[in-house]
Amino acid sequence: MILPDTQNLPDTRAIAIPAVGVTPLAMPLRIDDGGDIHHVSATVALYTSLAGDRKGTHLSRLVESVMPLADAVLTPRSLRAVLAEARGRLDADEAFLAVQFRYDMRKPAPVSELTGYVPYDVGLIALDGPSGVEEGLTLNVPITTLCPCSKAISQYGAHNQRGRLFMTAALEETGRTFSLGARVGALEALGSSPVFSLLKRTDEKEVTERAYETPKFVEDVVRDAVLWLEAERQFGWYRVRVSNDESIHAHNAVALYDSARALKPRPRPGFYDYLDLISP
Repeated sequence: MILPDTQNLPDTRAIAIPAVGVTPLAMPLRIDDGGDIHHVSATVALYTSLAGDRKGTHLSRLVESVMPLADAVLTPRSLRAVLAEARGRLDADEAFLAVQFRYDMRKPAPVSELTGYVPYDVGLIALDGPSGVEEGLTLNVPITTLCPCSKAISQYGAHNQRGRLFMTAALEETGRTFSLGARVGALEALGSSPVFSLLKRTDEKEVTERAYETPKFVEDVVRDAVLWLEAERQFGWYRVRVSNDESIHAHNAVALYDSARALKPRPRPGFYDYLDLISP
């Protein structure tokens, strides 16, 4: 029995659509972070471009293209394989893939060295188009910040709060892994203090005093993140956002830096414009 292929019918409106796809696809994945295999519960989004003379995309083919990820270890190479498969099966000019998951990292306390798990939100993103493959990374890292002006004007104490450092960056080069642990550690060191899960009294004293000795506004954290990103030379354009859940105010404090506004030439439009399809 031959069933009609409605999606493959011609369309006379001649409007090309840059992204048609499926999201969120839930699946268990394994990621290699430098020989340490992490099992994660992920959501996947896969989009392809649609030519102006075609009515629709075969969405089931997108799901089929993603499924091999569940049987492989997640690496830059396995992401590129999904994109190539999707472009070929759907005869598309571009394919965009986003994989998002919680990365639970075992972290020792600073003095007792007792360990607990701290969660980090991670996104791996990739675009395959006529100009080749471009890959990127998003990280959501919790930090502690202590207010410099509160410390300066108070006879004792200073208010501190938990903040979030969000980074999205295009990777200039990717190796065998995405080096998540190293990059998370570098970013959380930019706050007044990292955030821990398990702290004994000696650890709490260390963390509190460390924050007091390293006061930072959201602006300070953003600028230090820009300096780190520029020094690493692993990234093309990048976007950094820091948000503090203020402990004594009824609002958050936020700072944002987007390197693409200063880049000449600007980033390739396809990859940069796909960012509104993922969070944050």
